[in-house]
Amino acid sequence: MAASSVQGFRAIPLSSIRMDSVTEFDIHIQTRPGLPPVLYRERRLPVTPVVIEKLVEQRHHHVYIPAEQEKEYRRYITDHIEAILADPGLPLSEKCEVLYDSAQGLVADILDDPRSRELMARSKELVASTVNFMSQEQHAFRYLIQLVSYDYYTYTHSVNVSIFSIALAQHLDCFDVAALRDLGEGTLLHDVGKSMIDPSITLHRGPLTDEQWRIMKMHPVYGYEILFDHGLLGPAALDVVRHHHEKLD
Repeated sequence: MAASSVQGFRAIPLSSIRMDSVTEFDIHIQTRPGLPPVLYRERRLPVTPVVIEKLVEQRHHHVYIPAEQEKEYRRYITDHIEAILADPGLPLSEKCEVLYDSAQGLVADILDDPRSRELMARSKELVASTVNFMSQEQHAFRYLIQLVSYDYYTYTHSVNVSIFSIALAQHLDCFDVAALRDLGEGTLLHDVGKSMIDPSITLHRGPLTDEQWRIMKMHPVYGYEILFDHGLLGPAALDVVRHHHEKLD
């Protein structure tokens, strides 16, 4: 279970920090409940096995990073996600927590900067890792479903849809890796077009006016155009984005 973040800091699973790696974010720990986290390991210093072992001994299942360093953390996770998911020493539940959390953060970054080719490339890498993980770990979906947040933020919804879609395809005996990746990429990014719509509409509570609804219905087109311009997604993934609100009639 994820620890609660405190003001100015973000709680992250200790299992997401790899031994003998170098981070671009500062690692803090909370010595007592209610007290602000204190600096434990400064950024750009190697995270040695001794550092991890001491944190485990002290039962720090989560550590803290400054909120302003979240993007550095997410980049770090993308770079190390394969090693994290393949680590035989990590419980499946912790692997799922890292995967779900990193996916949410990445989609949030993409919605802030949908023209970033680097972020789009990272999304493809994350989907590939997710497909491999869910294909190899038959109980992964059971753990991922426990992490699903029902807050209707676009980035949360996008991650949920992607996970459910991959799991549904596998349940229907689709195990073709390329097809699952196309599906995962399209569903993870299906709402990226909402980044082009005024937040007063996307965050509006209650029924939309006819004009607001007309604008909102453009987001699949906007998303398709953004992703087509990047040139990183295949036709099947782009179709998911362009047509995800189409009905059979």
